Amino acid sequence: MVGTAASAGYDSNIMSLRPVKAHSTHVGMLSLILLLCLAFTSLLTRQTSVLAQTPFGLTANDTQGISGVGSFKLQWRQPFPFQIGVEPIGSASDDGSLWLITDPGPGRPERYVTHISQTGQISAKYDLAFPLKPSELVSYLSMSNSGTSVALLASTVSGGAKQIVESLLFLPVLRDGPGPTRRVAGRGPQFSTLNGNGKGQFISAGDEGPLTLLKLGADGSLIWRRSFSKDLVRPTVAVGATGNIFLLSQGKSYLSLQKLDETGRLLSSQQISAKQGTLIADANGGCTVLFSRGTGAKEGRVYLTSFDRTMHRSDDVETPLHAWVGQTYEVISTPQGHLAIGEGPEEGQQVAVEFNGSSKLLWQREMPRNLTSNLMSFTTGFYVVTDTNEGTETIVEKYGY
Repeated sequence: MVGTAASAGYDSNIMSLRPVKAHSTHVGMLSLILLLCLAFTSLLTRQTSVLAQTPFGLTANDTQGISGVGSFKLQWRQPFPFQIGVEPIGSASDDGSLWLITDPGPGRPERYVTHISQTGQISAKYDLAFPLKPSELVSYLSMSNSGTSVALLASTVSGGAKQIVESLLFLPVLRDGPGPTRRVAGRGPQFSTLNGNGKGQFISAGDEGPLTLLKLGADGSLIWRRSFSKDLVRPTVAVGATGNIFLLSQGKSYLSLQKLDETGRLLSSQQISAKQGTLIADANGGCTVLFSRGTGAKEGRVYLTSFDRTMHRSDDVETPLHAWVGQTYEVISTPQGHLAIGEGPEEGQQVAVEFNGSSKLLWQREMPRNLTSNLMSFTTGFYVVTDTNEGTETIVEKYGY
């Protein structure tokens, strides 16, 4: 029988009240278990509180990327020994291959046109060079595919602190080397975008006096040129399957969304109360816009809204994305609806999300922190391209539907 002395850590069956190590160990273990239970309960309560306060339930443990979720399957994942930068220049071809502008790393100014095959092998690589005048520098590069054609666009400037836009150069990108360069525009707007229409033709948008659209052939020949308001800047373009063009640009206190036919004729326009955004053309003849009303903790929430073929607008849906410093998010179409990648609700966080055709959130996943992943889509899938910021390699993932 164990008496009260034993409960105090002593053996009551022995007259000398010596400590009992075995019983002391049992009580010590019980005390330790009790403390661990209390600590676990406190931690669980605190984690539950944090999850309740974190938008969309994102946690720091969701770092597996997007493999195993969504309406797609990972086909391969491959590291490559080159850099692409935070804002990569590249395009996925309709055949499922990938073109990128790459460089060897910090302190090495060489730039290359690099082709990655459908199976993840570097199948072509050649120097990137333009016939520039002595006073010219390349300020913007854009790449896109259209049908079987791939092209690179270079906007050039001259001058020092006050730069002058000099010209726009068009370069066909071929497997065995660059095609002949064509100067498609002189001084005027600065063209920073290039989008294919799927028919071997391209649309380029420029701003800084006035906003201008160009339609170019596969060799860079000018098909038409259209000018819009000089108050609209930072254009983004998406081209639908029927050839209709969606033009999103920034006004003084709003985003302007314009729908044009394939000849550049304005069909309709809308205004969105926002500061910045991007868009994608949808299979139903409409488009979807990701936008934010500002940047930072309060104004940086990112919303998704869709327009049908008649430009009727759906309700705005808040997403897990966040604009901390600018328009750092992008969106592509998927068979389910839309896939987007961008900054998350915490600084340094990268988030991937997919919505269905009704803008309902299907899933969300945190990407590797402090790295910027970019989407490049093709007909039957897309690439996720991530510069590791270490100056040594780029991770490319190919997904198929």
